[in-house]
Amino acid sequence: MQNQSFLLYDIFSNNVLKNPNKIAIIFNNIKITYNEVKRRADKLANWFTLNGYRKGDITVVHLPNSPDFLIAHLAISKLGGIISTMHMPYARADIKNALEEIKPAFIITESRYKNTDLIKLFEELSNEIGISPRLIFRSEEDIPSHTTLERIYKDSNITNDAPQQNELYDYDSMGLFFTSGTDGHPKACLHTYDTLIKNAVQVVNDSGLNSNSVMLSGSPFTHLFGILSLHSSIIAGCTQIMEPYFNPEKFLDLISKCGVTHLYLVPTEIVDLLNVIKKTNRIPNTVEEVRTGGMFVTENIVYETQKYIGNIIPHWGMTELGAGIYNLRTYPAIIKSQTIGKPIPDTDAIILNSDGKVAAVNEIGEILYRGYNLFKYYYHNEIKTKESYIEINGNKWFKTGDSGYKDENGYIHFAGRNKEIIDRGGMKINAIELENILSSYEKIIECAVVPLKHERLGEIACLVCTASDANMTLEEIRKFLEVKGVSKYKWPEKLLIIEEMPKTPTGKISKGALRELAANYKELENK
Repeated sequence: MQNQSFLLYDIFSNNVLKNPNKIAIIFNNIKITYNEVKRRADKLANWFTLNGYRKGDITVVHLPNSPDFLIAHLAISKLGGIISTMHMPYARADIKNALEEIKPAFIITESRYKNTDLIKLFEELSNEIGISPRLIFRSEEDIPSHTTLERIYKDSNITNDAPQQNELYDYDSMGLFFTSGTDGHPKACLHTYDTLIKNAVQVVNDSGLNSNSVMLSGSPFTHLFGILSLHSSIIAGCTQIMEPYFNPEKFLDLISKCGVTHLYLVPTEIVDLLNVIKKTNRIPNTVEEVRTGGMFVTENIVYETQKYIGNIIPHWGMTELGAGIYNLRTYPAIIKSQTIGKPIPDTDAIILNSDGKVAAVNEIGEILYRGYNLFKYYYHNEIKTKESYIEINGNKWFKTGDSGYKDENGYIHFAGRNKEIIDRGGMKINAIELENILSSYEKIIECAVVPLKHERLGEIACLVCTASDANMTLEEIRKFLEVKGVSKYKWPEKLLIIEEMPKTPTGKISKGALRELAANYKELENK
C-alpha cells in the first residue's frame, strides 16, 4: 500500500477513467454505470459549493443502502467534507442526541421512513436544537417546498464539470460514526482516509475482490461494517447490488440472478438466509466469500455457511477501528469457528489481565489494540479519548472493552464484552442509557438491563426491576419508551420483577447476579 492514495473520490474517478461504462450499481433492476454515478456526485458537489459548502463541513447522511448514499458520500469526499452516518431505525431521541453532538451544516435524508414524516421531524429538531442545516430529501415525488436529490441531478443550471476546490490529503477527516458508550452517551468517532480507506484496501487484498466481482451487503452503509463493503467495492472497481433492507428471500433471488460473489452479512442475516436455503433447497453456487461481523459467530453458523453458501470470514472490529482482526480465506473451518483470527498487517493486539499485566497464553483479559486504522479521537470529547488509551512499554494501546485470550499459535479467541453493551443482532443497546430512561417510570423503584442469550439474535435486553406494582407489564414499559422516543430495537424483550435487587458490598446493583438470575428464571414474560 506504499505511495497509494486513499482519497475516496480519487479512487472512484480512476475507476471511471479505466472503464466508464462498467456497471457500478444494480438497484431495483436498474443498472447505473460508474460514469453516471460520478456525474450525479459531481452535480451534488457543485450544488453544495453553490450553497456555501466548505472543507470540513459535516453532512449527516440518513439513508438506506441505495445509489444516493454512495453519490452523497462521493460528493462530500470530493469537497473535503465530513460524512456522519445515521441509522434509519433511529427514533427521535437518538436523532436529536446525534444532531446536538455534531451540529451538521447539511442533512440528507428520506422524506419519510415507515410512518415517520422526516421532513417535519428534522425541521422540528433543528429548531429545538438551534441549528440551521440545509435539508436535502430523497423522495420518489417532487417536494416543491424543499430541495430533493432528483431535482439536483436534473437541474441543467448545475454543471458537473467543476474541479475540486480544496487540496485534500489522506490524513484529512473523512467521517464521524457514532458508537454506544458505557456512560450513557453515544460518542462520535472521527476517522480519516488513511484509517478507514486504508483498512478497506487491506480487506480487498485479503478477500480476492476484483473488478469482476459482484458485491451484496445486508449490513446498512450507516454501520461501519456496511460502509466497509461499499468502500471495498469502490477500491476493487466491481459491481455492487444495493438493497435498502435485508430480506432473505430477496437476497437469495439476487444472489442467483446477479451472480453475487461476495456477501457482507451479520450473523443473524446468515441464519435467516440459511433457513431459506434449506427450506427451498436452492443452494447458491456463485458465492466465493461471506464476510461477517458485529457479533460472535457460532460454530454452527461457520460450518453451515461453508456448506450451503460459501467461504465464511468472521470479523472482529468496532467503530473505533473498523476491521481489526479477522480470519483469512485459507484458514480451516475449525479455526474460524473457534477464533476471531489474527490482527491485520501493521497492527497488533495484546491481552491485559486483571492485574494490569500482559496476559499469558490462554489467559483471559481485555483485548488491547493498536494500529493505523484506529480513529483519531472522540468528537468534542477529549477526556473520553484519553481514557480509552493505556501506555505499556512505550506503546499506546486502545482499550477495546472486549475480553479474549491469545492461544499458543497467536489466534485470538473472543470471550465476551466488558462494556455495558447488549449486542442484539449486531445492533448495540447501551444498557446504562436505557436504565437511565426506565428509572424515571413511575412504577419502577430500581432497575437494571441485562443481556439474555437468544438463538437467532445473539442477545436481547431483559429488564430486571423492583416495582410498586407487581402486575406491571412489558407492554406498558414499551409504550413508555415509545413516548420517550427510544428506538424500538432497544426496547426490553423480557421483564423480570423481583422483590429486592442484589447488591455488591459497596451498595451497587450486582449485574452479575442479575444476569445469572435472569438466565435461570424460566417464567419471564414473553415479548
